[in-house]
Parts: sequence; structure tokens; C-alpha cells
Amino acid sequence: MYVSTTDNIGNREIREVIGLVMSTEISSLRVMLAKEEAGNEYLYDACLKKAQNKLKNNARKLGANAVIGVKTNITTSPELGLMLTLTGTAVMLEYSEEEKKAEEARLAEEAKRAEELRAAELARTAAEARAQAKAEAEAKVASEIKAAAQAKAEAEARAAQEIKAAREAMELAQAKAAEEIKLAEATRAEAQTRAMAEARAILESKVAAERANVEAKAAKEMAAEEAKVKALEDELESALEIANKALEERNQLLMQALSKIESLEKANAALMKQSEPETNKEPEEEYIEENLAGIDEILDGKRKKSDEINEIDVKIVDVIYSYGKPVSASNIQEKVPDMSMMEVLTTLNKLVEQGVIERGDGLYSLVNRASMV
Repeated sequence: MYVSTTDNIGNREIREVIGLVMSTEISSLRVMLAKEEAGNEYLYDACLKKAQNKLKNNARKLGANAVIGVKTNITTSPELGLMLTLTGTAVMLEYSEEEKKAEEARLAEEAKRAEELRAAELARTAAEARAQAKAEAEAKVASEIKAAAQAKAEAEARAAQEIKAAREAMELAQAKAAEEIKLAEATRAEAQTRAMAEARAILESKVAAERANVEAKAAKEMAAEEAKVKALEDELESALEIANKALEERNQLLMQALSKIESLEKANAALMKQSEPETNKEPEEEYIEENLAGIDEILDGKRKKSDEINEIDVKIVDVIYSYGKPVSASNIQEKVPDMSMMEVLTTLNKLVEQGVIERGDGLYSLVNRASMV
């Protein structure tokens, strides 16, 4: 922003006259007294600097890059103190080639900085989403294991109650049979006393028949109770086997989930390692370096990582978007036959690092399609 008291600035051509701009700065009497020891010259310079800054800002708001014909009006009074008023004409000067290049470089730098901030935000959001999904999966498996253990405990308690009830019923039946036998014996003794002589044979046969009937009935009831107890024990054993099997299945699912998470983390670490610059290599990395020789040849012996989205990146993202669901690298390579599988994998790894796409179980999907617009 140029400011001049003349009607022009050097040999610069005025492209457009925008209009009048003005700024006012007041230093109150309290400020004047506080600055009295520094002198009026200091107070005037400070007030003038503030007024010039306001004048420049007002001109910028109008779209100007210079103010010409600046006039200064100074007013002092006991009430206001020092009031400084600047007026001028806001104009648009023609940019020189150096200024145009500087402005273009500034705009490019601002755009690059905004893109970097957006990529960092996308990467952070993707990392948080992965961490949340992992925590939810672990919580779900733990909840299922807890539910299986609770179901097993309930089944054991219910079976114990049924066994107890069966035993009580069996004891009651035994007591009842004993009472009936005792009653039958008492009846037989009384009958023998009343008719010992005439009906001994008949009474003995009746008593024998009654006893056999009672014993058969008691044996039948005993067998029924034992069969019921056996059935309850079988049901309990079956329930315990089912609960144990469910618990083993939950444990297997938990181990599979943990193994899959570990495999995914190892695969992600391996892909991240492949995209890093080849510096400070350890001897044990020689096998990985041999497998990455194809990438080195494609990049003319220089591995690099770009934060900008190029035409190849857009092509890969459009292929993923066309499927409308998570897709494998081989399916993507079929849609871009002019690219090798190594180029496809390198581009996918780069997009994952930038947070444009995400990887899960060997499949790729878009994180946010709007970020590519």
C-alpha cells in the first residue's frame, strides 16, 4: 500500500480512481498528560502513525493499493486533546512485473498452506475414526463374552434348582409310600385279630396282594422320579455343553478379531514403511529394498512423497468412487490398464497417508469425496 501527499507516485500509471478515503485519530487529554514528558513531537508521531494505518486499511477495504493527495488536518482542544484527520484519494496503480510475481507467489503459498492444513485435518479425522472403530469392536466382543458367562451361570443355577426340587419330590414320595405300607400292615394286623380263624387264608392273600401292589406302585414312582432326575441331569449337562461351546466360540471370535487388527496394523506399518525415504537402512531391510526396486525404477532412483493431488491421484479416486463400495487394488488396476500394479499400490498408499481414502481388510474406500473437488 503506497501513501503519498502528491497526485502521483513516481512514474506509476493510475489504472483506476476509486474514491475519497479518510481516517481520524484522537489522543485524549489524559493521554496527552501521560505523554507530556516525551514532548509534543512524540505525541504527534504516534497519533500520525495510527491515523496512517487506519487510512491504509480503509483504502484496502475499497480494493485500492495506493492513496495519493494525502492532506493532514490537526485540531487541539482541552476537551478532545489532539485530533488528527487524514484525507486522500484511493487509487489502483498498475502492478510492475516484480509485484505481479510477488503477488502470485504469495497467493500460491497461501493456497499450498491451506491445502496442507486440510490434508492434516483429514488425516487426523481418519485416525480418530479408526481408533473409535477398534474400541467399539473390543467393547462389543467383551460384552458378548460377559453375556455368555452370565447365561452359563443362569443355566447352572436353574439346573441346580430343578435337581433340588426333584430330590424333594422323591423324598416326599418315599415318605408317602412308607406311610401307606405302615397303614396296610396295621390294617392287616387288625383284620387278623378280628377274623383269625375264619379268614386267615383270604386275609393273607389280600395282605400279600396289597403289599405287592403298594411295592409295585412305590417302585414305579421311584423309577419315574429317577428317570426325571436323570432327564434333568442330562438337560443340565447339555446346557453346560452349549454354554461352554458358546464361550469357546466367543473366545475364538475375540482372538480372530485381535489377530485381524494386528494383521491390519502390521500391513499398514509395512505400507507406511514402503513410502518413507530410503535413508539409514538397517541390514535386515535388504529383502524389502529388493521388492521395492520396481518403485525405484519408476521414480528414476528417487523416492519422494508429494502432498499435492495430481492427475493420477484423481484417476484412482474416480475409479474407487465409480464402484460405490470398498474395492481391492487388483480391481482398481483393471480400470486403469495403462498403470502397473506397483504404480497403483504406490498411489493408493499416498492417498491413504493424505487421508483421502482409507484401507481396511485389503480394501480401499473414500473418506470424503468433497475433499477432491
